[in-house]
Amino acid sequence: MSAAPKQVRLCLNLQATGRHDAAWKTLPPTADWLSGIDYYIEIARLAEQARFDAIFIADRLGVLDEPSHRRPWRGADPVVLLAALARETDHIGLVATNPALQGDPFTRARAIATLDHVSRGRAAWNIVTSQEEVTRRALGLGEQPDDDTRYRRAEEFVSAVDALWASLPEDAVVADAAADTYIDAARTRPVRLDGEFHRSEGVLPLPGGYRGQRPVLFHAGASRRSMEFGARWADALFTSQRVPELARTFTAEVKGLAAANGRRPEDLLVLPGLFVILGATEAEARQRRRELDQQLAVEPLLAALEAVLPTGFVEFTAGVVAELQDRGRFRREYAHETFRENLGLSPHPLAAGPTAGPSGGSAGADEQTTTGRRR
Repeated sequence: MSAAPKQVRLCLNLQATGRHDAAWKTLPPTADWLSGIDYYIEIARLAEQARFDAIFIADRLGVLDEPSHRRPWRGADPVVLLAALARETDHIGLVATNPALQGDPFTRARAIATLDHVSRGRAAWNIVTSQEEVTRRALGLGEQPDDDTRYRRAEEFVSAVDALWASLPEDAVVADAAADTYIDAARTRPVRLDGEFHRSEGVLPLPGGYRGQRPVLFHAGASRRSMEFGARWADALFTSQRVPELARTFTAEVKGLAAANGRRPEDLLVLPGLFVILGATEAEARQRRRELDQQLAVEPLLAALEAVLPTGFVEFTAGVVAELQDRGRFRREYAHETFRENLGLSPHPLAAGPTAGPSGGSAGADEQTTTGRRR
């Protein structure tokens, strides 16, 4: 009996007007690109109808810069926008990009956990470990820290978020009216973070994930430090590899790093980014690519640009997705309720273990002390 075909994973990088810098000039203008919701609801529903694994919202925490003056950039906060999309969809994963270098672990833990509960287990956090100039300008920060400092800070941040997510187990919510007890403090796992960059103490005011499972973690990057970080923490890695050979080399390396961290290599997914240009034949697609590239340097742009959202996405779902389904390479229906399950990942209970060894909590609680190193 032959093995079932390996399944393709599809995530939509939801940008305001598609991937091509000139696409917006062929569309009717709308304020939704920057700050609305209806446009994004339409695309989210299309993606779910096509049975995509997830919507991924890339984000830069920062002020407008010069490129933002030439094309629309979605300005809405990704977690808030995805929370709204969660109420308009039922199955698709919702990946929010948020930094691990700015802000504080408590606020990040609470926001992502809230999204996971609102969506019934469909939230994911794409962890950013870089710091762009627009971010430094917006937040009044100094120069970009060196790589060692950035990754020490990110490790501490994510470790603290992970500990906070585990600090209120679902079984601690006892709702015992006779005992006048809603939360059993002895079952909580208070966090005591006294790190190089952050301090926090206490218990997150809600369970850290839907049905006791950790929200899915994403990361992107190609440097050695980024790969090592992703192999420790991420469930899935975004990567841009221009040829299959480089993609295979990258995949083998990060899965080897995952195994070195005591993980099952199959529990680290590698998702290469694709800039899709469609055509009825390969020759037609290549011709369209040439036309698009030429238009980047021509003003005014021609009105024939079709690789845009949502029009180009409809073409992709009707053509490419349907073909993958016919070949048995992509689902026709969602099989599970949560994003983690639909990605085929192993369960990841929130209370799988403390970030560091327990250190004498109060009221019988198992207190977690963390300084920022753990998988």
